[in-house]
Amino acid sequence: MASPRGTIRVTVEHSGMKAVVRGLRPSNKGEEPVSREAILQALAAAGVVHGVDQAAIRELLGGLKDGRPAPAAAVAQGTPPAHGEDGRLELVRGAGAFVRPGEAVGTVRAATPGTEGRTVTGKAIPARAGRPAEVEVGAGVERVPEGADLRAQEMGVIAVEGNRVEVRPLFRVSGDAMRATLSLPAGGPDRAAPTASEVGEALLHAGVRHGADPNQLDALQRRAAAGEAIQDEAVAAGLPPVPGTDGRIDYRCRVGLLAGTTRADGSLDFHDRGFGGCLVEAGQVLAELVPASPGTPGRNVRGEEVPATEGQAVQLLAGPGVHTEAAGTTFRAEREGQALVERDRLSVYQVSAIDGDVDYSTGHLDVGTRAIQVRGHVRSTFRVQADGPVVVEGSIGDALVVSRTSVHVGCGITQRGKGLVASGGEVETLHAQNARILALDDVTVHAGLVHGQVWTAGRLLAPGDKGRVLGGEVHAAGGIEVEEAGSRGGTRTLLAVGPSPDLRKALKGAGKVVGELAEKLHAARPAAAPTVRVRGTVHPGVEVALGTARLKVTETVSAAEFHLGAGGTVAMRALEG
Repeated sequence: MASPRGTIRVTVEHSGMKAVVRGLRPSNKGEEPVSREAILQALAAAGVVHGVDQAAIRELLGGLKDGRPAPAAAVAQGTPPAHGEDGRLELVRGAGAFVRPGEAVGTVRAATPGTEGRTVTGKAIPARAGRPAEVEVGAGVERVPEGADLRAQEMGVIAVEGNRVEVRPLFRVSGDAMRATLSLPAGGPDRAAPTASEVGEALLHAGVRHGADPNQLDALQRRAAAGEAIQDEAVAAGLPPVPGTDGRIDYRCRVGLLAGTTRADGSLDFHDRGFGGCLVEAGQVLAELVPASPGTPGRNVRGEEVPATEGQAVQLLAGPGVHTEAAGTTFRAEREGQALVERDRLSVYQVSAIDGDVDYSTGHLDVGTRAIQVRGHVRSTFRVQADGPVVVEGSIGDALVVSRTSVHVGCGITQRGKGLVASGGEVETLHAQNARILALDDVTVHAGLVHGQVWTAGRLLAPGDKGRVLGGEVHAAGGIEVEEAGSRGGTRTLLAVGPSPDLRKALKGAGKVVGELAEKLHAARPAAAPTVRVRGTVHPGVEVALGTARLKVTETVSAAEFHLGAGGTVAMRALEG
């Protein structure tokens, strides 16, 4: 703006928060002096409408009257925004303070919106609103209806973690309810501490009914009232249960145990395990079954009974030649013979021992109700039959070996598809080649089954690194577990869980006992969740059958379990470990 004495220059800073006047000087003789109105007009012309500082203008004009040039001076200031305050939690008492039910814990202060600012040109500057308080109300605290205040629901100590506020009870009970601890804040002139009666009330509220010592509680309360903080002091302990003892069998004589142990050359040794039992007399007590004990229940700090772990029961059944007394806990021999335990069955058998082979020197052998031990081999075309166990320390050729109880072979079964080994229980052998095996319990082949036929109501087990099944057919109602299945050449190998439709035809003419065993096997139901487990390699050419579902393996697979998947098809999954 022009005046008799010069130009008034007004500069507004880029931020808009300040207006500065420059170029004022004292008036010369004959010039009109700079006035307040002239400065206001210059500010208005520059768009300054807010924050004009009248005192700064007066000070500026006063300097001109004294004859001094006026320096640049700020004559208008903008108003910065006042940002809102965040919401917050204000505790009436500090964290760690003791509160009673209904007492105030704190207040949740609401956030404020803030006040907008304005530049010297009148432009509004928005204010940032405060953020709402994020207060999580935890256990023992409640909001006062239609208000921002918080109050205690129960007796305890105020605790704040992050944005969570809660009242923690004086007593804490462990997850298994076998231990209770007490925490008390230190009392003082301005800090309340719970009274003895309040400690007792809190104990009942925590549900502690067992194991607390009233004298200890009184002593801790007095220490807290005197200014000592008590932190997680153990004040009650439950009575732990006493587990029961496992059942056991006390044998009154040395008994033989089937099956055999493996020699260094791979054959099975029946010297230590086999017909190694002592000779017993009729009426002799063979064993006492000591039942498992149920244990003694305990009691937790809430007064609840804690059940004891029962001892593991053992089972022993009376087999041929043995009966039980005293509610099944005393086992007594009914006849003379050797005491033998096979799995969980105690029997007494008279044993027919053959020092050499079963061949033309012995002829066919049928020992009736007895057991038989052949220390040599059973040669092809010969028959061995017994109601009791059959132990062959050598091998079995193309012979018929039948037992209503079990068959154990030390060296192996090597046949040409004409012989048969049949058992009303288990069959165990070192290896089997071109063999036919029928069993109502597990069949165990330690060192490989080659081109054989196996029918069993139990499992086919081929344990160890040599547990291989190559060629032939296995029908095992209880499942199959082997180390390797098939061969690199793609030899057809059937591993089936379920009955064989050709069983009766294959065993036709094998004798009355075999026929009875075959009928029982035919009636056996397969496992509810049938599986075939191969710990090592499954070669192409292997076919897996689970009931009516079948899967032919077309590429090499390692460590797999075959099971029934969706839609009743054979599925495969990797074995862990």
